[in-house]
Amino acid sequence: MSLVDWLIARVAAETGVESVDADTPVYRYGVDSRMLALIIDAAERAHGLEADLDRISADATIAALADALAPVPVRTGD
Repeated sequence: MSLVDWLIARVAAETGVESVDADTPVYRYGVDSRMLALIIDAAERAHGLEADLDRISADATIAALADALAPVPVRTGD
C-alpha cells in the first residue's frame, strides 16, 4: 500500500467519510489540527518516516501530506 493510499484509508477511518480524494484539503473531511497530528504520528510510525512539519497543515491535500512525509536525502557536508 502506498503512503497516499494509507493516508486516504486513515482519513476515511478517522472521519467516517467513505470517499476521500488525495487532491482535496483534509479539513474538508473534518480533520482538525489534533486529528491531523495523530494521523501524521501514526504515518511516521507505520512507515518509518519523519514529517517536514513546516509543510503539514489541515489545508494541505493528502498528496501534499504524503510529499511532506517522503524521505529526504541526507546531505553529507561535501
